Amino acid sequence: MVSAAGLTALPAEAHSTTIERVFSLSPVEDVDVSEWNDENSPAGNYNSHLATGTIYGYAIRALLRFDTGVLPPGTVTSATLSLSNNAAPSCGPEVGEGIQVRRVTSAWSQEFLHWGNKPDSTTEDAQIATKAVTPECETWPDRVEWPVTGIVQDWVDGAENHGLVLQSPSEDTSVDNYRWFWSSENPDLHPLHDPPVLTVTVAVVSAPRIFKCYLGPADLPMSGGIKVLSLTPTAGTVVTDPAGGAIGEIEIEHDPAATGQGTGPIWSASAPYSVTVPPGVLQNGWDIRWRCRATNPAAGTHSDWYPWRYGTVDVP
Repeated sequence: MVSAAGLTALPAEAHSTTIERVFSLSPVEDVDVSEWNDENSPAGNYNSHLATGTIYGYAIRALLRFDTGVLPPGTVTSATLSLSNNAAPSCGPEVGEGIQVRRVTSAWSQEFLHWGNKPDSTTEDAQIATKAVTPECETWPDRVEWPVTGIVQDWVDGAENHGLVLQSPSEDTSVDNYRWFWSSENPDLHPLHDPPVLTVTVAVVSAPRIFKCYLGPADLPMSGGIKVLSLTPTAGTVVTDPAGGAIGEIEIEHDPAATGQGTGPIWSASAPYSVTVPPGVLQNGWDIRWRCRATNPAAGTHSDWYPWRYGTVDVP
């Protein structure tokens, strides 16, 4: 049987510290829905704009959903929803009631959305931004931002992610309190198009773990032992770290029990996945041993070493 001579076991103990990771997320869904959308005339999910607020006696809501599954477990130290605003009743830092962002609490799909099946939301951790941007502003278009740290922390802690809704806080349709933002769709329709973004900073415990350490090709005969079948084998690891940035570190040494062929270290290297032992390092017939661990150079953390593996270089 020819394989890689490996070791797979429970993750090795890690020496940990906390670092911050920053994620910039784009919407996987974004759409606006108004009171005049019904099941016969649902919302369109292809517009380059997201409208929200109240206008002409009607209420409009904008829904966005981001894939937060990429966020590691940890403490969300900041999260900001940012959209580029290009139309509003007037220009200024405080225009009307502003626009409120809420956490959506029920399912929805931009493929078939109307006012009658719009999702529910909660005012817990809701935030209001009153800034409004028009062509009369000194900067146009310009971004409007909402701090959504509490909402994103809820998702990281396990709350179902149904996305966010932007709406007028009171939805008083007797006044015009609207905003138009660029959506994620059709970015080529306008040179100033600037899609929504959710920027999240997570404080993550760096805890490198190693799941596999191997040297191959190798033969594992029924009689026992490991035969390394190449003078330039591949040394590899499977490592992970919730903080990201993990790489594998491998060391090859002479087998202390083998006399007459040298002692101590032969070769070492670090790589995200695998690395080839260069020519001239190993000699046929040598008895060797190797071990691996996971490291995170940026965080200065590492796992414990896996136990030594022993084998003989036996090239046919």
